[in-house]
Amino acid sequence: MNSQALFADARVAHVRELKAEVTRLKAALASAQNSLRAWENHFGEALLAAFDADKLEEGGELLLVDGWNMQFAVGIAKDRHAVVDATKAWLVAHPKARAWVVFDGNRENAWCEDRLRVSFTGGEGLHRADKAICDYIHMLRRTGRVTPVTVVTRDKDFREKAEALGAKVIGGFDA
Repeated sequence: MNSQALFADARVAHVRELKAEVTRLKAALASAQNSLRAWENHFGEALLAAFDADKLEEGGELLLVDGWNMQFAVGIAKDRHAVVDATKAWLVAHPKARAWVVFDGNRENAWCEDRLRVSFTGGEGLHRADKAICDYIHMLRRTGRVTPVTVVTRDKDFREKAEALGAKVIGGFDA
């Protein structure tokens, strides 16, 4: 093998390395773009929900529901409609309250009606609803709102985080 062949082989190897790096960078870019879209959705929903806190009547409270967790909780629901229905029933029993049900999933399904907001976190990864809810509670506290907040979840780690932020946590709508 002569020196020209060695240089040619080295260039081919280098091109292969560059192609592999380009592929890795494209995947990283796609992941970062997904994360950015999720954060944009997360911020937008939290901003909308902030107005819900401002609309609370005297003596009212905010109910924040970990939709995905409650969807699969024993005896609560087998689909998200049952979680929304349970939340609506809770609102009937608490006429001064407002509720926000947060599911993991595509944002285009979000909606708001009267005292109920339902949103989907978008993006990828686990526990996005937990993070959205915790960030929302944190934002409420940082802006000086002393709004009573109740979180509905059976997730132990999330429960501890929400309680640390000053929220009351219940394991279901019967609690």
